[in-house]
Amino acid sequence: MSMPETTRRSSRAPLGLIALLVVMIIVFVVLARDANKDPRSYDNKDPKKTHCERDAKTIGVPFDVMLPDDIKFGELQFRTSRYCGTVWGTVFTTGPRPAGYERIIITSVRPKDGKRTSFQTKGYDTNPNDGRIWGYMLGSSPKIGCVEITVQVFQYGRPGPVTKIGCLTA
Repeated sequence: MSMPETTRRSSRAPLGLIALLVVMIIVFVVLARDANKDPRSYDNKDPKKTHCERDAKTIGVPFDVMLPDDIKFGELQFRTSRYCGTVWGTVFTTGPRPAGYERIIITSVRPKDGKRTSFQTKGYDTNPNDGRIWGYMLGSSPKIGCVEITVQVFQYGRPGPVTKIGCLTA
């Protein structure tokens, strides 16, 4: 004798609810673990490789980055990831590769604890589709402290002026 159709459905319903509850608990645990991660654990790491770039936003206005002869090389932007609680500097180049360009140095400093990270590139190794060069991240919050970012471009062995963004937080 077969069970009525309503009985079969009701016996499956609790299994579906249990499976949904298990999935919700797993998602909650993963999100809670990530939300409690100390932003300083991302110090000196690449925003792309850690996926912190996914929710990145630009804070403030860009600052001009100049070559030694006062020719514009690009713009420095202060980038932040709320999810990771980090900040970093990104230089967007504005034009073709300048002759004699050797390297760019992007430095981030968290004055509160003196933590410093520096990214140097030799040559023009940006993504050809977007012309971006990004530095390493530092964790930042009102509790941890703000971050200052500086950029300097070298051409024919001569340093260009230092471009600096003041202390900002994620």
